[in-house]
Amino acid sequence: MASVGRRVAWIGVALGAAYLIFIGGGWWGIYTSALRLLTVLIAGVGLVAWLIVALRDPAWRPRTFMWPAIVASLGSLAISTAFSREPRVSLEYLAYAVLLAALYLLLVRLLAIPFFRERLVTLCVMLFFSIAGLYVVSVIGGWIEWWQLAGLGIPPLRPGFGGLTYGNPSAALTMVVLLAVPVLATYGEGTRRGAYVAALVGVVVATVAVMSGSRAGWFALGLTVVAALITVAAVPALRRGALDTIRSTLGRQPVVIWLPIVILLIEFVLITPALLQRVFGGGESLRLTYAVASIRMFLQSPLVGTGPGTWVIQHPGAIQAGEPEDYVPHAHNVEVQTLAELGVVGAVAGIVLLATVLRLLRRSAGSDDPLLRRWSWVGAAGLGYFFLHQLLDFYANMPAFLFAAAIPIAYLDARAAGTEEPGEQARVRLQPPVRRLAGGIGVGLVAACLIALTVQEIPALRNEAAVAAADRQDWPAAAQASRDAAALDPAIAPYQFTAGLAASAMGDHQAAADYFRAVVARADLPEAWLNLAAEQAELGDSAGARESIGRSMRLSPPRPEIAIAAGDLALRIGDRQTAASAFAAALAGNPSLAGDPWWQADPDRAALYPEVISNGIAIAEDRGWEIELMAGRPVHPPSPLAQLVVGAWSGDREQLNALLASTVDHPLDTGLLAWCARVLRHLGDSNGGDTYQERARLLALSAVEATRESRVTQDASEHLVFATSLWATYTYRRSAPWDVLVGSLVHLHLE
Repeated sequence: MASVGRRVAWIGVALGAAYLIFIGGGWWGIYTSALRLLTVLIAGVGLVAWLIVALRDPAWRPRTFMWPAIVASLGSLAISTAFSREPRVSLEYLAYAVLLAALYLLLVRLLAIPFFRERLVTLCVMLFFSIAGLYVVSVIGGWIEWWQLAGLGIPPLRPGFGGLTYGNPSAALTMVVLLAVPVLATYGEGTRRGAYVAALVGVVVATVAVMSGSRAGWFALGLTVVAALITVAAVPALRRGALDTIRSTLGRQPVVIWLPIVILLIEFVLITPALLQRVFGGGESLRLTYAVASIRMFLQSPLVGTGPGTWVIQHPGAIQAGEPEDYVPHAHNVEVQTLAELGVVGAVAGIVLLATVLRLLRRSAGSDDPLLRRWSWVGAAGLGYFFLHQLLDFYANMPAFLFAAAIPIAYLDARAAGTEEPGEQARVRLQPPVRRLAGGIGVGLVAACLIALTVQEIPALRNEAAVAAADRQDWPAAAQASRDAAALDPAIAPYQFTAGLAASAMGDHQAAADYFRAVVARADLPEAWLNLAAEQAELGDSAGARESIGRSMRLSPPRPEIAIAAGDLALRIGDRQTAASAFAAALAGNPSLAGDPWWQADPDRAALYPEVISNGIAIAEDRGWEIELMAGRPVHPPSPLAQLVVGAWSGDREQLNALLASTVDHPLDTGLLAWCARVLRHLGDSNGGDTYQERARLLALSAVEATRESRVTQDASEHLVFATSLWATYTYRRSAPWDVLVGSLVHLHLE
């Protein structure tokens, strides 16, 4: 390739890599149709350009030592797709896997050539420092906002749950750690400069780790550091090199060793309360529930699993009554999700992948080239961290992280034969006719996947138009666009769901019921069952409505927004017992509803109210006093905090001051901050309530709802409590309207 051509190609590669890392491979790039389409088009342009060059120059044709892992991985995905419970979804994931495999082979070719290799490594270094810097600046910005609200003091970790374009702080930490590998591997040699680099990278990674508040990241980093120390102590060459570097550094520049240690100690001491708050922050029960549900799914189809991409769709049906449930994009554990989706076939492919990577690392660790040895050992540490982190998280669905994790593998893969020229690398020995046939099949398969992934975004874009119209209450436009999307791609449940909402709003209750039946046939979604019940009630099918209401209340406890709407619908169709049970569950989950004047606005509800309150108190147990307070009953506060809240709620100024003062000693207690916000608003101080709400928001986004009173409404323009639209986003990577209940059902909003 001519010099000018290489420079033009490098500009394209650099822009594509930056786009992948920051946009296309992150949260928005995965869950936004327009960006997904742009990503596929960019990948297609890059692969077509590679094909043209490879046809002219055989040195550019794919060669890899990772072929057993690639064949095993794609083979397992193809087998599981053939038996998938959601073949349409699994085919989409298989197509993306083929595309990623092709892009990996292109990355290997680029890293085989010094011109591109040097620049790609430099780009990784720049990305490491820029992403870490952006994250630190964003956290400090959150801290400044916190100090303005709460005064100088211990700030929270992960303020506002910010994670750049990756969706969460733990993901930002993972990206920083993975990009630290090329930096250390290239510049972390056993010299004074190498010691400076290692110290700087260590401080940067540790700072991001602390700020992120990622317990999964702390777990993975801790085990990786321990494993690295054991490895250095056990391998003579590594031990000698480490000791020589330490002696040299201590003798000439001891500050390189001690300054990072001092900085890290200061960081830990200053934010110890925030660290402890994160360590004991809870959430373990949810992860355990996801793991148990995954095992249940695996046992249903142990050989081939339920199919690629089906965990998020199928797992609600694997949750049993009494187990906590939430809408999440993955199982928070790559191993159990692989078992659930791909079964034993996927486990075997995972073993082949691990064995192939270890073989490559071992081969490079024995090289005479110290640079390759360093890439091998540092790469092993980075990949070990990635593996350990995914015992508690999941990043296999985010191309940005797969790219960052693949860098050391592709680097070693490209240079595995110890040569600079791509044509001299070891490769699978195939006869020319077989190579041509394999190449033709590969090109055809990639082309088919590019076309399929592009075409599927046509109904996705129509659905987004329908969702936008539904959110602004333009139901004729929403109905047309959603019908188009549902007809073009009927196997995608969110398209059917949006079409059902639009049909209901337009008064076509039979069509709406048919759409919602299609949804519940694919996903055991409480909101879809409840919408189906509402449409059945409109059509006069009271028996069917009762059955559907029961399905919507299957999970125990049900979400308050589901329970309150189910209770109201049950009462309207004459099922008083179900209504009382659903209302009590709603109050147990959200006690502020007990103070809603809505209960007295209808004689049937007013007659049921005393029973609902009593049952709600019994169900809520330690939160029963909140229902008593909201209902205006005599309160039996079970704790000092409850006593302060009860007194302050009644207007006792001394108790109010004591309640607010307690936030000085417990500044990171979201429950306390929520009560301060609610009490102040109850007493007419809206500005004060907003201040405490913002403090709670910086600690946890989910805490905002607890800072306000929930009330019943049927006005869709109100600020709704729903976040069920995330179901569509996480399960099918498609959007759904913010208001996911049909208009005949009551809703909740925040006051």
